[in-house]
Amino acid sequence: MTNNSKFFVVVALIVAAVSFASCGKKDKDDAKSNVCEIETFTVLGNEWVISSGAGTEASPILISPKPEHVSAGKSNQAGSLAPVIVLKHTGASVSPASGTPQDFSGGKVVKYTVIAEDGVSIKVYNVVAQPL
Repeated sequence: MTNNSKFFVVVALIVAAVSFASCGKKDKDDAKSNVCEIETFTVLGNEWVISSGAGTEASPILISPKPEHVSAGKSNQAGSLAPVIVLKHTGASVSPASGTPQDFSGGKVVKYTVIAEDGVSIKVYNVVAQPL
């Protein structure tokens, strides 16, 4: 083998070793987001209020309409509303999905669960069609 051939073999081995060593590593950019928050919750063109809370089953975050968006006596007739939900991170998902009609009549509480892109982080939102 000539010196040039030996040189190329050594370089090829070094490149292969470096490439192999980096195969199992994940870049920081590949990390999945743990953001699992509702940014806006809109019903019939009106944005509802998102209250603070832990977002757990025991301490859900509450969402309700602003008092000025609820007509007297109509909160019990809030059946089949299809909220438009915007999440803070596009990789997250919400169940039930945005635009899915829900029965909010009679003060019923509808539970929404947001799962982050990482599949682990979860927040629970309780939604009621009456101002709190």
